[in-house]
Amino acid sequence: MLKNGFSAFLRFALTAVALSGAAVATAQIPQLQLVQGGYSQPLAIRNDGSNRIFVVEKTGGIKIIAQASNFMTVSSSISCQWNGTTVSPGFTASGSEQGLLGLTFHPQYLTNRRFFVHFSDSSGDTVIAEMAANSNLTSADPNSCKILLRVDQDFSNHNGGNVLFGPDGLLYAGMGDGGSGGDPCGRGQTLNPAQLVNANPAACAVDSAFTTAGGNSNSRALLGKMLRLDVDTPTAAGHSLCGVPSNQAALYSIPASNSFNPVACPEVMAFGLRNPWRFSFDRSTGDFIIGDVGQNAFEEVNIHKRAANGALVAGLNYGWNCWEGETAFNGCTSIALSATHDPVMVYANPGSASVTGGYIYRGPVTALTGLYFAADAVRDRIFVATPANITAPGLAQPNWSFVEYTSAQMGQSSPASNIASFGEDNVGNLYVASIGTGNIYVLGSDSIHRNGFE
Repeated sequence: MLKNGFSAFLRFALTAVALSGAAVATAQIPQLQLVQGGYSQPLAIRNDGSNRIFVVEKTGGIKIIAQASNFMTVSSSISCQWNGTTVSPGFTASGSEQGLLGLTFHPQYLTNRRFFVHFSDSSGDTVIAEMAANSNLTSADPNSCKILLRVDQDFSNHNGGNVLFGPDGLLYAGMGDGGSGGDPCGRGQTLNPAQLVNANPAACAVDSAFTTAGGNSNSRALLGKMLRLDVDTPTAAGHSLCGVPSNQAALYSIPASNSFNPVACPEVMAFGLRNPWRFSFDRSTGDFIIGDVGQNAFEEVNIHKRAANGALVAGLNYGWNCWEGETAFNGCTSIALSATHDPVMVYANPGSASVTGGYIYRGPVTALTGLYFAADAVRDRIFVATPANITAPGLAQPNWSFVEYTSAQMGQSSPASNIASFGEDNVGNLYVASIGTGNIYVLGSDSIHRNGFE
């Protein structure tokens, strides 16, 4: 999630300033209200289509707010179905960016009881798996696990981890570039699995333990990508999928809308991402918004406009590791900036920073409607941006003006440190997860006046 080491929990005492120089279109500072504390490194918030809010803990727990018992715990003893057999992938949360990283509920969860998780196995590799809740949806059995795909990770950081269903009913999964720093294995721009570059063979070569356990070595070409899957239709063996060996049937298929490059892994719908830690869909427009963590100079937010026919076109190149924000990385000249998808927010990294992508507010507080909320997990700031009219994918995008606030400015006497995630409830209330405090907050209807406004 963060710059090469979230465990350090770095924080910087920086004064909140309007980085863009333009005021957000609200005269009041939104307030953070404490909902519940005591969580173990909370890093995702989800609703299941009922009135319940679920909190995902990095250490493996999934809990329901206001309920004492766990919904489920992913642990080292987890058993899963993989290639028709029962396997024990294990679980680790020891790395700074490893653990239970993502959760999403199937659009028909209230009737089919299916949900999906992203976690790190005992080797630190990525597992995306389907689980099932019990008949009354009060808990889930971790041994209901069915593995959809596995990805061989190069390092312990930049694992991505977010999984969400889009308005199209398809599952979106964000994959980081494999870790370390600067994408040393060249994952972000490598589409053809046959051209996986091992600039550092010792670090970038496929892990023999991964393939011995039934993994597909081509899965490394999924790193630095956004994946899009149809989890309601299986695929027979003999396929060209990269997340599952070709001699094994898969529990997912590829939507026709993914097709953009004949040699790319078919799961890929976009590439050139460094670490798309958190992304969201605008519940009003269906537009896709990605917070992509930068290297040493810039953090960025990208928006992928949904077409008039409701589709998100495939094939966008977000630029990494040739471009960091809108600046060439390490003097790269191989890809023109005009050939990449233009970000709508870029801010300078003042020494260490990590953007946490958020949501466009569509909840009950009308003063906040249409504003985009994001955060920086290292600098402990919440950004409030005014979205401008976005253009078609691949074209130059407008720069969104934004301001940043401290927790104190938003009504919390103690910092909401290391904000790792945002989440919505059924009606669009926006929640905030703080790993540093173990607290969950909600953006409340109370507000205080900004300087210059009465």
